Amino acid sequence: MLPTLKEIPLAEISADPGQPRKTFGADDLKQLADSLRENGLLQPISVRPLDSGYMLIAGERRFRAASSLGWPTIPALIHLDLTPKHVRRLQVLENVVRKDLNPVEEARAYKAMIDEGFTLAEVSETVSIANSQIAWRIQMLNALPVVLDMVARGHIKPSLAHEISKLAPDYQMVALRRIQDGDLTYQECIWACE
Repeated sequence: MLPTLKEIPLAEISADPGQPRKTFGADDLKQLADSLRENGLLQPISVRPLDSGYMLIAGERRFRAASSLGWPTIPALIHLDLTPKHVRRLQVLENVVRKDLNPVEEARAYKAMIDEGFTLAEVSETVSIANSQIAWRIQMLNALPVVLDMVARGHIKPSLAHEISKLAPDYQMVALRRIQDGDLTYQECIWACE
């Protein structure tokens, strides 16, 4: 069934706690709000109905920017017949294809899809990334939270976090400190992790 377009009150929309994207930069949201103020909304958000109100599927940045402007309503595509699996696929596609996710959010989105019953091949097909790359990114999530935080902030590369994730947790911090201190190179970390 095709979605219907309707103006709905912002107060009736709930953010999806399973949304892959968790980080929303204040400057980016301000820029988007300025654009909405000047040009209006160019693409509606997507929602699905709940018993009371709507759950946001796609367009959380647009939703937040419109909220910051005090808009009472927002144009939304209302999807009536989406399964939770299909919702997750749309959310991952919206964010991964647009490159809006940081590497950790991306890896968590792939893992959430796997946890919800997607096969590795289905995830790969959805985002047009090789199975091995999806598996590699999910493996990175075995790194300690401090390592993943550094990846999310752009302080270390995902490839380094992936190598560190192969170490036992006690050794992950040692390796990270040694790399930061310049006592261990990336290549030496790869050798140590193999």
